[in-house]
Amino acid sequence: MNVFAVVALSDESLTSVKNAVTTAFADNYLEAGKMIWLVADSGTTVSVGKKLGVVPENPEVTSLLIVNFTSYYGRASSAIWEWIKTKLEAAVPK
Repeated sequence: MNVFAVVALSDESLTSVKNAVTTAFADNYLEAGKMIWLVADSGTTVSVGKKLGVVPENPEVTSLLIVNFTSYYGRASSAIWEWIKTKLEAAVPK
């Protein structure tokens, strides 16, 4: 499974990005900060973006960044590290 960081890049986009994440990944996200969510998906950054509604015909979801990562480092709660570890080690659904 891949883990992606979805980052709202402005206060103005915060609500639309949060709504997109919690709708598209209702059972598969973790709010890591005020403007950052971690989502797990077997796809790519582009496919995650499409699930979030980042498409030309949807002007609601704007000003965000999606990053796929396999390596991580920093200081955060143990819940965040455990979530990342669990998702990265999870088998991709068939």
